[in-house]
Amino acid sequence: YVSSVCWSANGKQIMSGSWDGRVRVWNVRRGERILEIKTGHEDVWAAIYSPDNKQIATGGFSKNRVKIWDAKMGELITTLKHDYIVCSLAWTSDGKQLISASYGLIRIFDTATWRLAAILGGHRSYVNAITLSRDNRLLASTSDDGSVRLWNLETNLPVGPPIQHEHAVECAALSADGKLLVTG
Repeated sequence: YVSSVCWSANGKQIMSGSWDGRVRVWNVRRGERILEIKTGHEDVWAAIYSPDNKQIATGGFSKNRVKIWDAKMGELITTLKHDYIVCSLAWTSDGKQLISASYGLIRIFDTATWRLAAILGGHRSYVNAITLSRDNRLLASTSDDGSVRLWNLETNLPVGPPIQHEHAVECAALSADGKLLVTG
């Protein structure tokens, strides 16, 4: 079961994360698998490339960690501890921050040091998805608690009250100009 897919920034590879705990990378032009990583996650819920295509971040179920891998060799670079399952990941377009979502919290890591730079709190259940505006100033987060929250990443504060839905919110996307948000 594939739970996460991602294009490389250069469009030459695609990556998938699966419930078997593996990440697989394919060469798009040749249609062949070029890398497989046994992540140690029971299930890979999120797998993304860094903007420069040099690293892969994975998150998922089991041991509550984000793992950073060398994208060429598949070797583990570092591990970032969490309290709960890691549900979603986002990398800022400049590559300076990696953002992760788990139960109730969103963590922002400085990728130069891999130190925790900020924690955004407010959701009362799993944060299912996070998405960034193109200018990296706005983050949208969705949750099983039925809320969508917008965050100003310059101040790490919420932008207005949560947008409440009747049921859990699984996904979100911001328009190219960052002015419109669609959720589902």
